[in-house]
Amino acid sequence: MNADYAIYLLRRRRDERITAAERTPPRHHEFAEHCRAEARFFDGVADCIEQLQREAIEERTSRVLEKAGAGGVPRPLPAILKELL
Repeated sequence: MNADYAIYLLRRRRDERITAAERTPPRHHEFAEHCRAEARFFDGVADCIEQLQREAIEERTSRVLEKAGAGGVPRPLPAILKELL
């Protein structure tokens, strides 16, 4: 599965849980808190995936730059890296 798609699904699930918590009647307070906790979890997982993606891009970029500085011929940057630079 593509990481961006996984992030999208996690964010969508988070939004669904927040909506469920908002629509829950006050007498079902525990269920609303459970929904909010799930939303925080999904958001945290999505944030971790995004952080890992950024770290991987930085690592790849630094390796390409090191290779270029060492006189080696670097491989062309993928399109996603070109967009970020």
